Amino acid sequence: MEVLYVERFLEGNDIVDYRIAMYVSESALTGETSRTLDQLRNTFPLLNFHRTDMASAGGDGIVVDWFRSDESADERFFGLPLAVAIRRLAELLVIKGRGPYAQYHNRAFAADVLGRIGGA
Repeated sequence: MEVLYVERFLEGNDIVDYRIAMYVSESALTGETSRTLDQLRNTFPLLNFHRTDMASAGGDGIVVDWFRSDESADERFFGLPLAVAIRRLAELLVIKGRGPYAQYHNRAFAADVLGRIGGA
């Protein structure tokens, strides 16, 4: 299961936007914010919150995504208690072990992004 991915949107050869998506623990995010998923959707209209049916998330995973072109969406995203929400889902995934798609993951990119999020 990907924890973070970035999609590029192209017009011809030009990048016109990026969509950033991160999987987090729903129970951790709602617990830390004291808001239900619907309340989070209403509070942060530039962010999209979707439950995932990926078995590896154990029924506790949601995807939070946003478009780089949406002004201030990144501020709202990084204002969420991501560390706790990511950690809880990551702990679950570590217990489950590596999946069959590990060969497609870009570990250097993931380390760089997580380092930036964590202020490293």
